[in-house]
Amino acid sequence: MAYRVVKDRPRLKGEVRVVPARDDGSPFEWVMRFSGGGRLCYFDDVIEAVGVLTGEPAYAEVDEQARLVARIRTAIRLQVATQAALVLGSQQRGDWDRLTAAEREVLMAPRHEQPFGWSRALLGFDAWTARECPLVVLTTDVRYGVVAGP
Repeated sequence: MAYRVVKDRPRLKGEVRVVPARDDGSPFEWVMRFSGGGRLCYFDDVIEAVGVLTGEPAYAEVDEQARLVARIRTAIRLQVATQAALVLGSQQRGDWDRLTAAEREVLMAPRHEQPFGWSRALLGFDAWTARECPLVVLTTDVRYGVVAGP
């Protein structure tokens, strides 16, 4: 095993963090903090770290198609959680009421379906411009080049 996952507990003032080491006592090359800050993962191999993030312990041993599925599922889970946090923040700040009904409909659409609806037909323009609540969009169709923005 080339990684260690540990709880990231608050430390007392002046307390030094105890950093886990490899079996041979040498330090790990990388550390990543999990969402929410409750755990840390120390690792050397990015493939195993992705396995930890995706919750797929055998990630390093599965074929590329299974890896792709695991990464997409993880991205969707994070997209949904991030959008929910943004919506809640907008509601708590009082910005939610400044959104149009169409914008709120897009933000509250079921997340088991790819979110869409900010098209010209629904909102009257082609780009999401509601600053009161950003829209998190997940795509697996990435094309590098110039992206036109609002």
